[in-house]
This record gives sequence, structure tokens and C-alpha cells, in this order.
Amino acid sequence: WCKTCRKKSPELLNLHNKYKENDFVIIRIAQDESTEKLWEKAIEKDKTGVFLQINDTSNSISSSYSIKFIPIQI
Repeated sequence: WCKTCRKKSPELLNLHNKYKENDFVIIRIAQDESTEKLWEKAIEKDKTGVFLQINDTSNSISSSYSIKFIPIQI
């Protein structure tokens, strides 16, 4: 839902559309439970509901992949 992440949405949608037939999956991870409604509104407005959306409020995914800041592409 953050401005920096949403700025990438059109590029990610293009990648999704280009490679979705090749089992290409985009996973978006949020880390802030208090902004869940803003996140849901951004998904609807940006039409990014085709991506796998995860709210990692425990930061367990981020810890597993050593993610120190977001947004990040891995």
C-alpha cells in the first residue's frame, strides 16, 4: 500500500501478464497489521489482486529471507 511499492504495480502487472502461463508468481508481503484496510484498498485500486498477497505481521517471512527493509525484490 505504500507509495514506493505501488509505484512498481504497473511494471509487476506487465510481468505477471507476460509470464503467468509459465508458473510465474508475484508475492506481495505487507508487515503492518494496522494498515490492512489501506492495503486492501490499494490492491483494489491498482488491480493487483492477481498477485499472492501476504500480511506478515510477525515478520517471520522477512526474517527467513533476511529482509531488512521494504520494498525489496528477491
